[in-house]
Amino acid sequence: MKKIWILIGVILLLLGLALFAGAYAASGFDFSKLTSAQYETNRYTMEESFERVDIDVKTADVFLKPSQDGLVTVVCEEESKVRHQVYMENGTLYIRAQDERKWYDYLSFFSRPTSVTICLPMELPGGKLSVSSGTGDVSVTAPSSFGTVEVKTGTGGISFTGKVQGVLNLTTNTGDIELHDIRVGGAVLIVGTGRITAASVVSRQFFGAETATGRITIRDLSCQEFYTTGGTGDLKLTNVIASGGFKIERGTGDIEFDQCDASHIQVRTSTGDVTGSFLTAKQFSVQTSAGKVRIPETHVGGTCEITTGTGDILIDAVPKTPVRMVITAPAEKTHYFVGETPNLAGLEVVVLFDDESAHKIWSYSCQWAPERFEEAGEQVVTLSYAGLEVKYPVSGTEPAFDGISVNSDPSKTVYHVGDSLDPEGLEVYVHYDDGTAKTVTDGFTVGPRTFEKAGRTEVTVTYEGKTAVFEAAVNEKQGNDLTVKTGDVLSFGPYEWRVLDTDGSKALLITEHAVAEMAYHWYDRAAAWAECRLREWLNGEFLNEFTEEERNRILTVSIPFLLETDRGEAFGNPPTQDRVFLLSEEEVEAYFRDKADRRCTRIGRTEFTDWLLRSARGQGVRSDGFIDPYTLSGGVRPAVWINLGS
Repeated sequence: MKKIWILIGVILLLLGLALFAGAYAASGFDFSKLTSAQYETNRYTMEESFERVDIDVKTADVFLKPSQDGLVTVVCEEESKVRHQVYMENGTLYIRAQDERKWYDYLSFFSRPTSVTICLPMELPGGKLSVSSGTGDVSVTAPSSFGTVEVKTGTGGISFTGKVQGVLNLTTNTGDIELHDIRVGGAVLIVGTGRITAASVVSRQFFGAETATGRITIRDLSCQEFYTTGGTGDLKLTNVIASGGFKIERGTGDIEFDQCDASHIQVRTSTGDVTGSFLTAKQFSVQTSAGKVRIPETHVGGTCEITTGTGDILIDAVPKTPVRMVITAPAEKTHYFVGETPNLAGLEVVVLFDDESAHKIWSYSCQWAPERFEEAGEQVVTLSYAGLEVKYPVSGTEPAFDGISVNSDPSKTVYHVGDSLDPEGLEVYVHYDDGTAKTVTDGFTVGPRTFEKAGRTEVTVTYEGKTAVFEAAVNEKQGNDLTVKTGDVLSFGPYEWRVLDTDGSKALLITEHAVAEMAYHWYDRAAAWAECRLREWLNGEFLNEFTEEERNRILTVSIPFLLETDRGEAFGNPPTQDRVFLLSEEEVEAYFRDKADRRCTRIGRTEFTDWLLRSARGQGVRSDGFIDPYTLSGGVRPAVWINLGS
């Protein structure tokens, strides 16, 4: 009886609290005033030009939209202890959350939403948009066009409208993804338990959608290849047309087609039903263990393979036959330079059927020829669909040679007096007056061939009368003994190294640049240092890049036991004996002055990159110099202890 009265008391208390809160809410009381957090609005106007946007926030919503006044502005509605840094560096607009909260600041129950709004007036046709958010939503209305777009969230949703010349890559764990009116080079959408909804999408190449348990709904999609995988969610496709094929794999969800088409279709599901209709006739091959089957008795057209466990297969007959194709809207581009590929943007095609009906399809749902223009003069592009063809004229001219630039420096740029230049790894961009460029790795000359004096030396690259330069560092010639001090950069083996520490006759070195980009162990999981695949590569393939004399200088050292903790979970790194290794978080903090000092680029690149640390839970240094506790792949900066003596 006593327990019953306690239970009744708790229920009455909760009911009273609910009534109390409801009464205050009805009277317009602002519950956010109960928090101790302070909020502010900060506005930034960026006047420098840039090619990339890199955003990394924690809980704020992110809104990117066209500018109405022609200015690049960033408006941060933020908590005073979670401000956002907004700055420009090396052609990139960076926005970074700086969380200075203590543990007790997280105890507030009445926080206000925060947001970061970016207004862009210009297009970034060759640039990259990168957004990472924890719990916030991300909404992008592209001002015109990006080169590539990558957005990742934890629990927040993602919405996108606009153009991307390259690949659109969206990933969320539990949020939803919504696309509307987009034109992309390719698209990859990945969701854990959320939904994917897309409408009015044109992809020049592929379109991929993956979910664990969420539903996928796609309407009016044109692409070359379409693929999707999923666990228990349903899939509904309406007017999805691919010039290549469909590859669909689902678990227990139903699959529904409505006026869809592709040259070849492959569908596999465990227990879901497969129903709907296609635009043109198919040659069917179906299999189900216990479900019903009803398919058209046709023996022409593309192949359609459908396999399900216990689900039904019910496909409606195709009551009409396509008889003609008509171009109803011209392509935006009809003049090309030799070597370019056809750009079908803007081109619209209508398919006419024998029952006098018509169906509009986008050009990228068709196959086309030629794949590239090999000669100048008047030519035609041929579109084909369901055995029909239609042609439209184009013209082509030869582009003129306009100059060169160095795309990638040689692998070796540090020398001693008397050394000969090694151009291995040098890549040169050849530019043309049509705005295009191609990469060449031979056919050019470089000089000087031998370095006569110490100091920074310009090396001139010449190609067909045009020149470009890169710099090499030339040190005084030394004997077999090495004399170095902390902070020096020296050439050892095929790489440049920074001296982190000296101890009598030995020195600790780390490569000045990331030498490769790899997974620490596997791309989806970490491992103890003793077991990881990267350790095996460093002490095997990487070590073998050095001469026998150089390998004799590299010492075998003891890597001590390292215990890491994360959210109450312990990760152990047993001790090892290694010649090549990665730094730990503690060593990075000890040997690098600040975050800026930690930043590095890949060999031959100009953009800063993430780089991996020795960690059983997956750690790395981000491109902005901050430590990232969850990094499973990135740049590799090997570290070694070397003998300075002969």
